[in-house]
This record gives sequence, C-alpha cells and structure tokens, in this order.
Amino acid sequence: MTPSFGFLLFFGVAVARECADLEELEWEVTDAEWYVEDAQFFFDMDCPEPVPDKIRLDQVPRNLHHVECSLAGGAQQCARTTSQYRRLAKSWQSRVKRQAASIIQRKARCDEATQELDTAKEQLERAQQAVEACKAPPPPLASSNASPIGIAAASSPPKITYTSLPYYGPSLVIGHADEFVARVRGGQTRQGYCTTTLDSLEFRNTITCGRGSRRNIGFDIIVEFDEKRGGSEWDFDFGVDFGLGGVIFVDGEKVKSYGGDIWWARRENHANHLGFRHNFTQGRHKLELIGAEKCCDGPSRVKFCSNCNARSDEMEVVSIASLT
Repeated sequence: MTPSFGFLLFFGVAVARECADLEELEWEVTDAEWYVEDAQFFFDMDCPEPVPDKIRLDQVPRNLHHVECSLAGGAQQCARTTSQYRRLAKSWQSRVKRQAASIIQRKARCDEATQELDTAKEQLERAQQAVEACKAPPPPLASSNASPIGIAAASSPPKITYTSLPYYGPSLVIGHADEFVARVRGGQTRQGYCTTTLDSLEFRNTITCGRGSRRNIGFDIIVEFDEKRGGSEWDFDFGVDFGLGGVIFVDGEKVKSYGGDIWWARRENHANHLGFRHNFTQGRHKLELIGAEKCCDGPSRVKFCSNCNARSDEMEVVSIASLT
C-alpha cells in the first residue's frame, strides 16, 4: 500500500515553520491520523494471525504412507488401489506446495503492512512534534529576579519530574519489583532520553524529550505534592504505555505493580492495571511511577480525584495546577 498523502513530503521542514502555520500543521496531524487508521486497517486485514515461518513438504497423511490391500479382489484390483493411493499422496504434496506459495505471499503482504504501519506512526509523531514546537512559548527573557520556570512563589510547591533512560531488560516479575526498579534506574542516559519537569502528567518520550527514542525506554516519574487538608482518599487512573510492566510507590512503599503489557489504547474505559486508592494524611507526599516499554512509545496520562469514590466524571489529569 502506497500512501497518497502529499503532506508526507514536507515533514522534514514542518518543525522549522513559524507558528503562523499552526492551522496548517494541525491539519497535517489530522491527515497523519487518517494515514495511521488506513495503515492499521490493512495491517489487520493482511496479518489476521501469525504467519508460519515454515511448512513441511515431505510429509503426507499417515494413511497414505502405508497402503494395504487384499488379494481377494484379484491382483489387478490391488494394483489399482495402490496406484490410486500413490496419486492421492502426490496430489496432497502438490496442494501443500501451493499452500506454501500462498503463505509466502501472505507473509510478504504482512511484512509490507507492518512496515507501512510503522511508517504511518512515525509520520504522525513528526506531525505532532511540529504542532508542539509551534505551540511552545518562546523562552523567557533572562532576569536576575525571575523565578525558575514552572515554580510558583511558595515554600513547597508541587513538582512532577520526568526521567527516561535506555532499558533493555525483561518485564517486571511480580514479587521482584525492586529488581525491576534497579534495572530501570541503572540505565545510562544518552541522546533520545532526558530528565525534565512537567506541568501535567501527560507524556510521550518522543515528544517530551524532543525527538526522543520510541524504543527501549525506562520511565522514572516522581510526583511531589502536599495534602493540605486533614487527610483524604485519592483514586488514580493510569492510562500508560508500559509494555514491560510497571510499579507504583507512595512515600517509599510499594502500593501496586503489574508485570504484563499495559496499554490503555487512548480509551477512557480501559483496564486500569496500575490504578489504586490511597489515604493521604496531611503533609508532604511522594508518588513514584516506574515502568518500561520496548516499542513503540504510545501517549500516556495519569488522572486522579480526591474523595470521589473513583467516579470517572470527577477524574482530572495530575498537574501542578490540580495539586496546588
């Protein structure tokens, strides 16, 4: 399948355009989303099930290997029966060869559809990066009296710290979360990974780190905040892409872990594998979210609500504003 979208030729320069082109860039994101939908449709059609890597051509049904016949019908009848079974064996092998050819064609179509889907997702990421770059405010003028960006004039403001590191380890194993955390935090940073502060707990390494890596990512996210009331019960909803699992700590204590593939598929009604409820006492608290992803860095967000009994309509994205 060859994409028919002319915008694909211009992604290389999209990021450099001025914000006057924001509307056009947003249209390009929409086109890219359609491209991904088309590519996903053909992928689902051409790869409905795993395609076998090999097929045996030297085997026939067991009852065709060994032919027995009775001489009661005469030698001529026995010879005719033997000949018939031999023809059946040859016909079966011929059919298997045709099936093998069909499998080879299916595998080629599936490989092409897989490559096309990967290309579509990469184009969508570039379009989204162009929009984010266009929307980003200009850096503030240097001032000796200026406060650090994102920090309010308060003694203990909330803080969201995002760190990504290269990760090539296995999935989290329940009961061994500490080992998983040590492997994630033991990664050595390099290009494609970063540490930064967030205004809201919405992230995607390719965008959060600016042309960041979309493969082999370890996530280490820390949220620091104050519970200003006498105490309250908080519910959390984790819409994340942690293909290798994840674990949650509150004030140094593990509260939830999951060792399978976590992917919310951008649906609000998703399996909340890392979701939990916790009673926070008055004072300062720290929430740590550690996970890992092999491929391909889908968008993530974390929501919460206080004293809401997990009602979805009261959930809001964790942010500096909502924690203040």
